[in-house]
Amino acid sequence: MERKIIKIEPAQDEIKLGWMLSRYCNYDCMYCPTDYHDKDSKTLYSLETLQEKWKTFYNKTNYLNLPYKISITGGEPTANKNFLPFIIWLKETYPQVENIIVTSNGSASINYYKKLADHINNLSLSFHSEFTNEAEFFTKAQELGVYFKSIDKHFHVNIMKELWNSERINLFVEYLDKHTINYSINDIIENLGPRSTRQHKGVINIEQIL
Repeated sequence: MERKIIKIEPAQDEIKLGWMLSRYCNYDCMYCPTDYHDKDSKTLYSLETLQEKWKTFYNKTNYLNLPYKISITGGEPTANKNFLPFIIWLKETYPQVENIIVTSNGSASINYYKKLADHINNLSLSFHSEFTNEAEFFTKAQELGVYFKSIDKHFHVNIMKELWNSERINLFVEYLDKHTINYSINDIIENLGPRSTRQHKGVINIEQIL
């Protein structure tokens, strides 16, 4: 029996945008390539510039009449004071943007992340031991995990598997499991960064909250 094509539909059901908002980061991890971070303040775009960059992308894709899923990384997005106002504007102005995922290094305040939570769908905090106070980071993660669950949104922790903290990862996992926080352990390639040794050691103290 001969089979005929009777209908063709697009395979995609959403427009996906991976957006590295800026290379600027308040951390300077030894393994992070300079393509992904710098401390040049010129890369901190104004609210108007962020809006124009979005409009340029939107105007080239809105003819597809599909919802948008945007994954935002850096650098560190929250280091730009215009980031939160931009996200609020984006959600209020473009109902087609149905899903926003943000990856952050966790250095912003809990109140900041809670305000952000009202306008995004998913937050991932990445733990970088070279620059982080362990107890402060994981206490913040626990509180945010509870908050995101309360508003039916997703929260995740990325543990960067650095050589010098490999023996402590079991402690991090113990804490995250105890508080039912979703997490992943991410391998890194250490020779891609600008340095071969650490300049900072962070604060090693998660035992205080276990």
